[in-house]
Amino acid sequence: MARPTKQGIDYFPLDTQFDEKVELFVAENEHAGLGILINIWQLIYAGNGYYINNDKTLHLLIKRRGMSSLETIKQVINSAISYRIFDSELHSRFGILTSRAIQERYFLASKKKKRVSVDGNYLCRGVSVSDNSIIDGGNATNVKEEVNVKEKEDTDVVSDNPKDIEVVEKMAEAVRSISSNGYPDFASKPKLWTNWLKEARLLREKDGRDPEITLSLIAGLRAGEFRKSDSFDWANQIKHPGKFRAENKGGETYWEVLNNERGQKSRGSRPTKSGRSKFERIRKAESKGGGSKASG
Repeated sequence: MARPTKQGIDYFPLDTQFDEKVELFVAENEHAGLGILINIWQLIYAGNGYYINNDKTLHLLIKRRGMSSLETIKQVINSAISYRIFDSELHSRFGILTSRAIQERYFLASKKKKRVSVDGNYLCRGVSVSDNSIIDGGNATNVKEEVNVKEKEDTDVVSDNPKDIEVVEKMAEAVRSISSNGYPDFASKPKLWTNWLKEARLLREKDGRDPEITLSLIAGLRAGEFRKSDSFDWANQIKHPGKFRAENKGGETYWEVLNNERGQKSRGSRPTKSGRSKFERIRKAESKGGGSKASG
């Protein structure tokens, strides 16, 4: 009987100089936090190779290695997510710890394996897997080819998804609240409504963005939640759903930038008297009022 292929790898490279986000993480969590982080990296590479579930089993495995209490371990993991050491979106959707750097290192190191199993849902944006990668379930499908097919999907499909429609309506309300020229006017420009729906669908389907989070980001923009300077104001930058998909010079989409900024703020923020932030109160009020019906 042939020996089964090992999914994990026996060693991984550790940088001699950490990047800024890890340095800030260590400054906050000190050496104990760094020890927990390195243990998580070891467990990821030795196990599934490119991710690990953030659950009680992981916490107990770390504790068994003498790495602090369960409560401290949970706090350190949350801190690592807030500093974007782990992908916050994939953690929110699937409860896993992974990152683009982890996945790129793993697929590079596992190229000589006969095959490795990959869950396409767990892949970070922009990661290219090796040719020996197959989707769990026995279908010998190269995930890299599958991702390329998705990149070429039809961008002309107009969505009728209720959440996409709600994203467009709330985005329009937010833009009108700071605009003096009535933009966007879907009644006189019905094609604009169509284009915004396409953008909202791609944001949800192609980029995998949770519409509820997108709606809360829109409410946050309207409430002035995000930082601004004399030369840059988020509310004046994000004026249509497609802008969430645009990338900054660091390769992050503006959706990710805003969501990560919110995560960093929440660690040190204080609740209002009602226990909710301003954007949460706006979202609740809008949901009670039923929102506005888009024209066109």
